[in-house]
Amino acid sequence: MRPTFRLALLLCCIVGVLFRLMLIIQSGWRIDYDEAMVGLLGLRVLRGEYMAFIPAQATLGALEPYLLAPLFAVFGASAVIFRVYSLATVAAYIATTGLLARKAFGGRVGILAALLSAFAPPYLLITGLKTWGATAETIVLGNLLLLLTVHAIDKRAAGWKILTVVGFIAGVMFWTAWLGFYYFVPVGLLLLWRGRAVLRVGWGSALIAFFAGSFPFSFHNFQNDFATFQIIFNAQGSNSSLSDILNHLVNDLLPRLVTSSASWGILPNSARIIVFALYYLGLLGVIVLTMYNIKNKYSFLIAKDTSENARLLLSLFTILLPIIYLLSGYGDSAFNPWGVDATGRYVLMLHTVLPIGVGLLAVTIAKRQIVGAKLIGAGVVALVVGLNVPSALRLDLMEAFDSPYYTRQPESLQPLIDYLDQHQITHVWVDAGIGQILMFVTNERIIAADPYDAYIAGGLLRFPDALATVAAAPESAFVVPIMPNQQDMPLKRAFDDAGIVYTFDYITPTLMIYIPAERVDPMRIAAGLGYQY
Repeated sequence: MRPTFRLALLLCCIVGVLFRLMLIIQSGWRIDYDEAMVGLLGLRVLRGEYMAFIPAQATLGALEPYLLAPLFAVFGASAVIFRVYSLATVAAYIATTGLLARKAFGGRVGILAALLSAFAPPYLLITGLKTWGATAETIVLGNLLLLLTVHAIDKRAAGWKILTVVGFIAGVMFWTAWLGFYYFVPVGLLLLWRGRAVLRVGWGSALIAFFAGSFPFSFHNFQNDFATFQIIFNAQGSNSSLSDILNHLVNDLLPRLVTSSASWGILPNSARIIVFALYYLGLLGVIVLTMYNIKNKYSFLIAKDTSENARLLLSLFTILLPIIYLLSGYGDSAFNPWGVDATGRYVLMLHTVLPIGVGLLAVTIAKRQIVGAKLIGAGVVALVVGLNVPSALRLDLMEAFDSPYYTRQPESLQPLIDYLDQHQITHVWVDAGIGQILMFVTNERIIAADPYDAYIAGGLLRFPDALATVAAAPESAFVVPIMPNQQDMPLKRAFDDAGIVYTFDYITPTLMIYIPAERVDPMRIAAGLGYQY
């Protein structure tokens, strides 16, 4: 790499991190309850507990808790450290995207891709900061997988050491999240097509490295009657037709990837159309230009220091991702009847190549022998960045950083913590959307459990130890979110109907606490529990 490219790439990483840091600070370092769950698992790692998978979900490897645990050990567990970790993955994403673009299409495209990654669309800005099932980590590891695969093929038989690293990364991705198959399939096809020389020498070491990287997956399944496969084989078939899922992909997920969630409503339709068109024209350009070069071996539009294998791999990735998505079963989860969706992350991996496509589009236009070509090419990048940045600045960050599955999270839990500490209450029944955050930010000084989700709704039981502790506690309180000026209190009626003596208080206008005079089995007041809170 030339020094100027290194410097420009470093600047893009710094600017991208600072831009997101500004949003994080404005959000009050907000984390949602799924992230708090990962943080609590990180604390358990520090206590010497071993876990291969996220509890109650033996298809999602517990990579993030192990990465967070050393940071917690050195700096303490807090939402700030959470976001420091998130920003590290952001820098890795920007850098690997720039390097991948440089390998495929040259230094100019590489820097533009890094710049566009730094000032990404609002949906990626927020979702890329979440510790949500290793989504951001999958993109970073996937970028490395693509980049190293190309290097291994380029070195032919001498590339077996690099292929071994590829095998290890693939193993980690296989354990962590099967979204990695978006990367595995094109990598496998290219190795069989163009990489047979390195495969003949390095397939054995790569396979061993794969099993080493995915060891937690194998170990857990051997110890637990192949729990992952039981989940897969017992899964119900899709309730949605392929045409419905395809329609949802085209009309919801693909626009969301390059703008934001529809509920955020931060871009007018005309601007959404422009951004959509530029990003996906860029993707089409990656495919068309790659096919053109395969046919003609060389094009004046492509710099001399690029790799045909890298272009081909990016094209395969772009073409295969939506096909794999449609056939994977993820679409049935995204296309749900509740209108609640965090599942744009199922196709978020397209952001491996979306900024590369726009960068390529800009450079391709700039190289044309027409008046103002360079100005038009620069305008493409300026237009995309110029729409992404104001969109991010207009975000309602409380809403954006909320879990889409729980939107009643208070702006701050400090009033609740102060109240509980003042009244020496250490065990509470409360929605998981609040409870897991409460446990994390107090370093489990306060233990919380969700009675409705655990006893009635049959939800995923992440922390059975916390549930058992609260249930056995001699004294526990019930915390419920309410609407401002709400008069009808279902939980109050349930206490009254059960003849339980209690006191209650308003912690904030939207948060209420009931303190019973006796230990109460939540099922006695089941009529007052529910997702209405």
